[in-house]
Amino acid sequence: MGCGSVLAYDGLDVQKWVVDNCSNYGYVVRYPKGKNAITGEEYCPWHLRYVGAPHSLIMNANGWCLEEYVAYLQAHTKDNPVKSNVGDRTYEIYSVPSMGDVTYLSVPLSGNYDISGDGSTGYIITIEK
Repeated sequence: MGCGSVLAYDGLDVQKWVVDNCSNYGYVVRYPKGKNAITGEEYCPWHLRYVGAPHSLIMNANGWCLEEYVAYLQAHTKDNPVKSNVGDRTYEIYSVPSMGDVTYLSVPLSGNYDISGDGSTGYIITIEK
């Protein structure tokens, strides 16, 4: 099958289900419609990025692209985390700025948590309570 026989994906019609529901599975449209001034890219409904729940659900509920979400999280620290409920799970999410070559992160001694880079200036800590 050559490239000439590949169907165009525009995120409309039956393909719209993916755009409308990907956040339920931890994915976001990386370059959403109307956010090109922020992302630097035109709308690309086929470009999905896995960020995980609860992040995808928070972004979807607020209509944020990834850059907006990271900026939002940078205002939240361990002492003032974002709190989110997904089903029967509760999460606390906060940002820790990078301190250069060595950054100390405060995480629980036990339980489930994730540490991920925010793609620019620090780390995002997600703790399942």
